[in-house]
Amino acid sequence: MLAEPRLPHNRLLAGLAVMLALVLGLGLYAAGQVLALRHFQRDVLERNRKDTLQLLRMQQDAYALAVSVHDMVGNVPRKPISIWGLEFRRLRLDLNQALQLEAQYAPDARVRREQLQTDLQQFWTVSDQVFALARRGFEAPAAALVERELDPQRLGIHNLIARWLVDNDHEQQRAEQAMETVFHRMLLNFGLATALLLGLGMLVAFWALRANRLAFARISRLADDLDRHAHRLEEMNWRVLNVQEETLQHISRDLHDDFGQLLTALGLMLARAEQTSRSPELPEARALVRGAQQKIRTLSQLLRPTVLDDFGLAKTLEWYAGEFARQAGIRVDFQAEGEAPYLAPQTAIQLYRIVQEALNNAARHGHAQRVEVRLGLLPEQLTIAISDDGTGFDPARLDGHGLGLTSMRERARQLGGRLDITGRGPRGGTEVRVAVPVARGA
Repeated sequence: MLAEPRLPHNRLLAGLAVMLALVLGLGLYAAGQVLALRHFQRDVLERNRKDTLQLLRMQQDAYALAVSVHDMVGNVPRKPISIWGLEFRRLRLDLNQALQLEAQYAPDARVRREQLQTDLQQFWTVSDQVFALARRGFEAPAAALVERELDPQRLGIHNLIARWLVDNDHEQQRAEQAMETVFHRMLLNFGLATALLLGLGMLVAFWALRANRLAFARISRLADDLDRHAHRLEEMNWRVLNVQEETLQHISRDLHDDFGQLLTALGLMLARAEQTSRSPELPEARALVRGAQQKIRTLSQLLRPTVLDDFGLAKTLEWYAGEFARQAGIRVDFQAEGEAPYLAPQTAIQLYRIVQEALNNAARHGHAQRVEVRLGLLPEQLTIAISDDGTGFDPARLDGHGLGLTSMRERARQLGGRLDITGRGPRGGTEVRVAVPVARGA
């Protein structure tokens, strides 16, 4: 009978023990989940972002290969195929470096990386055969080998990298969903623990509330960390676009200043040689030099049009519409309404890139025959609409998968505007509309 008075005390001790066990378990669980989330944030997401940058680098190299392969067999008059050898060597080194870095960031993608290395090795083997034939003077067989083997292999490499990027994006989304699942599971477990702790008494409830306050403070800090990480990713995307523009501007300047001057000097030397020699090859050589000069000037303008700095956005878009129509073989109508205000160079170049990407998509993906580009100025807003008569598509099905569309939206968003894409059904074409705020008299 003497032990009975100690029974409530024993129950309280048992309740406290349960409370402490729950608090300890909850604390360990919270610490584990927070560490897991931080692991996702710092390691998984960051590594996946770096891996994506290397994949984008490889895709850019694959696009450069596509342009070179197209130029090797598509130039009229056709240039010697051997002149592309240096470009191929540069791209080969860059792709190898990108693969080495990608292997550090995503070692689990060994199978796909080995497949890409195998395809690249086959591609370089065939390209070596092409340049070997070209150096021996067999231009026609070399061009036939490019069309028959090199171009299909190049397409396979491009498609493999594109699928890899899509899968990498899916992996990023799965990682974010896993973080969200852990976050919701933490909230649920905290709620259950709170209900149990409240049932043990006022003291136990006090300890439970205190533990919850600490835990929710951790969750709040974690949410702040995630928010800051999202902002850093947005800033990184914008910096990548700016670095891309600076790179294009640098390449354009080098093409115009260095290569242009070299070709000018070569033309003068050929002209003097033509005065002292009657060789019939000298006029042909001068014609080739003039053609190369014209192509370098055109390429330099496409990379970074100087007319944009000299005459503004409207004149630049009018010039580019004509140039694109000539190169792509489609009709491009340009119309400007209203008086365009002064635009900062950074704003003008981003709008120019949006139009450039939209026209490329219309020709390459939409197979359009006619495109209309309309530049309009409202009292507080600049609008650009690009509509075509191509095959059309459903923008919702491409949302999050098209890198070109993503970059267009990112450019418009960073300018404080909005980009809308409307697919008007089969053979109904597509309209891309961008609207950005402007300040008159700026």
